[in-house]
Amino acid sequence: MDRFQQYEAGPKLSDRAARFQPQPASNSDVNAQAQTNQATPEPGHARAARLSDQPIARPAAQRPGFGAELDRIIQEEAGRQAISPDLIRAVVKAESNGRPDARSKAGALGLMQLMPGTARELNVSDPLNPRENVRGGVQYLNQMAERYGDLDLALAAYNAGPGAVKRYGGVPPYKETQDYIRKIRRELELDAAPEQRASPRPDKR
Repeated sequence: MDRFQQYEAGPKLSDRAARFQPQPASNSDVNAQAQTNQATPEPGHARAARLSDQPIARPAAQRPGFGAELDRIIQEEAGRQAISPDLIRAVVKAESNGRPDARSKAGALGLMQLMPGTARELNVSDPLNPRENVRGGVQYLNQMAERYGDLDLALAAYNAGPGAVKRYGGVPPYKETQDYIRKIRRELELDAAPEQRASPRPDKR
């Protein structure tokens, strides 16, 4: 299932931000798709599934200055897991600034700062290996997207853990987490800061 194919500034994912797939559609295609979307409302999990249709139209010079190998890994994993490469870049930049050897005081490792226990659950044997780390990080981000159906909540869960999102019924009131979401939204050129709102779907875990 394609996840993270569109972004929105509000509490739910909407058709406004279906801007994340490499090939721009023609005007007739866009009009036809708009009519289809209006005619057939989508369930929440399907909306959460469309966050990578078209990439943000941003010159390469404005993207994070990662090396060619990391950019290639990101592009390959974006295609394999159907997620926006721009979102992956933004998370990598926020987590490690593109350093594959990054280690946090809490013990998180690598480009997407996987905790050792999370890495094991994702079958990442070497979190300092860029390809393994990105694969696992994107997989976990997709899991959070499917669970919450909302970009801010998925990012909050990635940063602070699903338990914190459940405990507070939305984005936790942690400065680090709220700054983290703002940073990624700025990188993606999205509006507004995170709100401490209730999850749009029940968290059963």
